[in-house]
Parts: sequence; structure tokens; C-alpha cells
Amino acid sequence: MYLLSVTVHVLSAVTAFGAVFALPVMRRGAADVPTAVQTELALVRRVVTPAMTGSLLTGLYQVATGPFGFGQVWVTATLALLFGQFAIAGSGVTRDAKRALAAFSEGRIEEAHAAWFRLTGWWVIIGFLAVLAVGFMVAKPAFGD
Repeated sequence: MYLLSVTVHVLSAVTAFGAVFALPVMRRGAADVPTAVQTELALVRRVVTPAMTGSLLTGLYQVATGPFGFGQVWVTATLALLFGQFAIAGSGVTRDAKRALAAFSEGRIEEAHAAWFRLTGWWVIIGFLAVLAVGFMVAKPAFGD
């Protein structure tokens, strides 16, 4: 069961982080900015957040049943990074995507572009945190735990 959990954990991480890193391609392929924003909002709700949840749950299972524990730096750091991604996806991305869509629909183009710019920043931060989390998980033996 532990190895199945590891498999689901890795697949969840690849799905969540892959979607984040594929976003620039999706943005460029969108017909217009509102379409891109709608795609991003759907992506965070239907792909990124569920996949991160799968990664969290399987990771917690592995800590509870496997050879690693919360006392190890890389486990705690990775968990903190994941919670940071949840917070940014839930509050930053969702909030600014909704603001951008509302502003575009009401013709407030400057405000819409400002929200679009912030949205870009949130995705960059999520991607950076993803790289750090993967780095911690891969380098765990180097921490001497």
C-alpha cells in the first residue's frame, strides 16, 4: 500500500506542477485575455488544487506509515511549501482571476490588466515553490535526517 501511495503522490505532483508549468503555453494559445483567465481559473479549481490535495493526502499517509517523519527537515519544509501553494492558489489566483474577469466584463480594462499581471505573479511564485518542494523531496538524504 505504501508503494501505491508513493505512485499516486508522484503522479499528483506531476499533474499539479505540470499544469503550472504548462500555463504559459496555454496563455499564449488563448484567443484573448478573458479566455485565458477563465482557463486559469478552471485549471486551479479542477486540476491544480485536486492534484495538490492528492499529493498532500498521500504524503501524510507516507509520513504516518513509512520510514520518514515530521521531525525531518525536508518533510516539514515540503509540507510548508505545499500549504503556501494552497494559500496562493486559493486566495491569490482565484481572487485575481475573478477580479480580472469582472473588470473585463465591465469594461474596466486597466483594472483587468492589473489583476492579470498579479495573476501572472502568483503563478510564478507557485512554480518557484514547486521547484523548491521537489528539490527538498529529491535531496532528502543530503539533509542528514
